[in-house]
Amino acid sequence: MGIPFDRILETYNYCLKQGIDITTACHCIVQSGMDAEKFLYNIPKEYYKGSDSLTVKGIELPAFAPDGAMGVALGYATSTNGADWTTAMAVTHEILRKPVPTDRHSAEGKAVINIAYENAKAAADSLPVCRYVLFSASLEEYSKALGTTAAQLAECGNNIFMNEIGIIRRLGFGIETDRLPEGVLSAQQQKEFDAELKKYHRIRGLV
Repeated sequence: MGIPFDRILETYNYCLKQGIDITTACHCIVQSGMDAEKFLYNIPKEYYKGSDSLTVKGIELPAFAPDGAMGVALGYATSTNGADWTTAMAVTHEILRKPVPTDRHSAEGKAVINIAYENAKAAADSLPVCRYVLFSASLEEYSKALGTTAAQLAECGNNIFMNEIGIIRRLGFGIETDRLPEGVLSAQQQKEFDAELKKYHRIRGLV
């Protein structure tokens, strides 16, 4: 693109600090050639109309539509850092169909699967590796390289994730914030989603 890396990094960090989805905003800001703060200040106010309703814990929904992938939808709601599709990594089995494909239109069973992925992702984030390696490598493969077991890594990931939940609870994000914006799911989807969310909270020991 011919844009200095320092400029990209500066804008990236600014977006992170402001809670802005870097995928949708950072590229536009960099291409504009404007200072990030000035660019955002000059966006027409009409752009923001209704935007507050499309957030989870104050973070806007990313590009994966929740009504098209129920595991992704559940992951948005339960993520400790807002609507983050990488927390539960549901795109691996719902979209990429790896390692075993699941029905993306059904919420059933997604609580158990998401918890397993949340723990695995938290464990991977504690290691000097890229989280996206989980798209092709499992905790079993990590454990062999580290001389431990997949179960121990999963337990470590679970401890990390539960600590994150404890932190956001102290910051005022109660269990009631584990929800999606109104209207993004159909009535039937919402019913299935609510049932699976209750199961998620029960398995996590949050209720």
